[in-house]
Amino acid sequence: MKNRDNAGLHIENRQIQYIARISHGKDSMKMLDVIISRGLKLDRITTTDIWATETIRGEYPEMVKFKERADEYIWQKYRIEVEHLCAMRNGEKQTYERLFYHVPKRKSAGGGH
Repeated sequence: MKNRDNAGLHIENRQIQYIARISHGKDSMKMLDVIISRGLKLDRITTTDIWATETIRGEYPEMVKFKERADEYIWQKYRIEVEHLCAMRNGEKQTYERLFYHVPKRKSAGGGH
């Protein structure tokens, strides 16, 4: 059976996944407790990492270490691995450095494309 998404495109029926997106802050951590304590379904936990360059995170090293410890705590408590995502475009990690030096393509002055 096929459904239409918001853009009117045909998509195959897929099983719904219940995903919690966390920031590693106190509210995110409490949200996980509430989800579990109320018996709600939780399939995945995700977070988004910011990158300054390809190899340097966009957060203080102490915060990166804290998040690693929090990820281990979450694994021990809920047995769900935190998935670290980052912005991607055309298969490339979007870093602050890449976006800073990006030269956008401009439309012509006459309004054409």
